[in-house]
Amino acid sequence: MDDRVIILVSGAPGSGKTTLADEVARRFAERARAAHPAHPLKELSAEMIAEFDRPMTTGTVIEVDTTTPVDLDHLANRIVGLR
Repeated sequence: MDDRVIILVSGAPGSGKTTLADEVARRFAERARAAHPAHPLKELSAEMIAEFDRPMTTGTVIEVDTTTPVDLDHLANRIVGLR
């Protein structure tokens, strides 16, 4: 079984991508307080978040211009081709 995870976040400017990132950071902070001692990271500072405000290139990045209609069949084929 393929253990990779594909996360896709897209949207036009003002659609809530930053709001989503803020919520992820909030939930991380909430759960980190009860984390096992083997997980020393307990908070994500603004500096840490800013450092990773771009794709970390740990995998393939597919940029999609959402200012025009997206060819979903073409995009899906590109994603499937990553396997």
